[in-house]
Amino acid sequence: MPEITPTRRTVIRTAAWSVPAVTVAAAAPAFATSPPGGEVTYQTLTKTFRFNPVILGNVNTDPANIVVVNVTATVPLEVPRGATAAPVQTESTVTIPAGLAGILGGLILGNPATVEGTSVSTTTLSGAYSGESITNLTIPRTPFTNGSALSLTASGSGAEGLTIPAGNPTGAVTLTLDPPQSQLQGRNAAGNPTNPTPYASQLSPIATEDYTLGTFTIV
Repeated sequence: MPEITPTRRTVIRTAAWSVPAVTVAAAAPAFATSPPGGEVTYQTLTKTFRFNPVILGNVNTDPANIVVVNVTATVPLEVPRGATAAPVQTESTVTIPAGLAGILGGLILGNPATVEGTSVSTTTLSGAYSGESITNLTIPRTPFTNGSALSLTASGSGAEGLTIPAGNPTGAVTLTLDPPQSQLQGRNAAGNPTNPTPYASQLSPIATEDYTLGTFTIV
């Protein structure tokens, strides 16, 4: 997205829990239940985030150019100490306003017929467990129409689970989303590249926005 420090909400392909690691999610549900028999329980979260685009190295704070990222993810609800949570399932959609999409397509991506690419998102874990997660998603080939908003959607599954050490403290873990970073490739109707190298698109956080994805509990 125009040096959009994109899009997350753009877009991603493999998500992995690593020793600092988790993946994307959204707002936590109102209720939690204890896992029966010491098993991990899960929740599906959905949340909307807003970012300013970074265009040619400059953060654009025009409200008309705000990039909206919608994230849906299946993440743990409760994880017993010593247990391993399954890889996270994530879907992320980034919507770029029409005016900004026109700049992206005309000045950066070479007037493409379609746009595709990859995105990397970092999620920070804090609280009863601290760490960081790198989430990679793939953006499938998506039609580009000049004069219209551009929505890019990607989904992915984590490569490995998250193990909570047996001696870890119990309590809540908060997941916070950092601005996604994407690599975007335009193609013409014949499928040939319209920009010589993938465009590094980024998004910048807005000071008044909350980037909390959600929470889970270690029990």
